[in-house]
Amino acid sequence: MVIMEYPKWICYPRCIEHPEWVEDVAAIFRKHKSTICSINNHCKSDEVLEIIRQDLESVGFLVEGGNGTSTIKRPVFLVSMESQNCSTKSIPIIR
Repeated sequence: MVIMEYPKWICYPRCIEHPEWVEDVAAIFRKHKSTICSINNHCKSDEVLEIIRQDLESVGFLVEGGNGTSTIKRPVFLVSMESQNCSTKSIPIIR
């Protein structure tokens, strides 16, 4: 029997360690798997977001659509990874 971790995820570039918050987010999706997993459920993205909103906010995320917030505007920065010996030249960073 093969046990696959849920959710499957990967951070890019793969040559650097993933941010600490990734584990928190993956744990939130695992917590709500029975309700949001598309294999058994057919929730729209807004419905899934409403289910996981409180948990995302509890770990410090600002979530679109909550508390009268419709769209969250964030700048996107490109960070060069050439000095890190990565094959990826730049990555988007959203803060």
